[in-house]
Amino acid sequence: MFNDSTNWVIVVFASLFGLGVVYSIARMIIASVSPETNNQIEQYFIARDVKRHFRFLLKRGYKISHLEHVPHHYAGWHFQLESPDNNLSIILDQQERPWLAFEKVKTEKQSQISLEAMIYYLTERKVFIGNSYDSAITSRSQVFKNTAKLLRRYVVQIEKHLRDHSESIRNELGKIQEQYDDLLVEEFEQRLKSRQH
Repeated sequence: MFNDSTNWVIVVFASLFGLGVVYSIARMIIASVSPETNNQIEQYFIARDVKRHFRFLLKRGYKISHLEHVPHHYAGWHFQLESPDNNLSIILDQQERPWLAFEKVKTEKQSQISLEAMIYYLTERKVFIGNSYDSAITSRSQVFKNTAKLLRRYVVQIEKHLRDHSESIRNELGKIQEQYDDLLVEEFEQRLKSRQH
């Protein structure tokens, strides 16, 4: 009885492993033969993950305004969600921390701030997420999950602040981001010092 159960478990795991290998090989072949098809497949999976993790924002009227997969090692995925009034964008990129962009000209640096810096500001400097937030994150799904968790908690506060302070926020963003970046550097330096001792 025990041997039959063990054999079945081994067969199931071997089958799953074999399917994983076949899938990986098939994706590599598709990527080399038809990069456009591979790109569409990647975009489908990114969109699926966005809809799964950020469903609460989509229900609030947010729309996916940009979704992209750049098929090279350092580029990866990028997507953007727009608020219903088009005054707030939430930007996630594989190479950067989550960003918020405000107003009509969202591409200008003075209209952008990292999500963590905005939370630090809105909580009157009580919530500092720091480098520990992203130190162990390796997968897109984990990045989406962690970002969604933060947004679920703070998006209403962010939207309200934007509505109530739309005139002054542009002047504040640069200073807030600079303060937060200084704290990140400080935290990183303290970590290095503690490792050396």
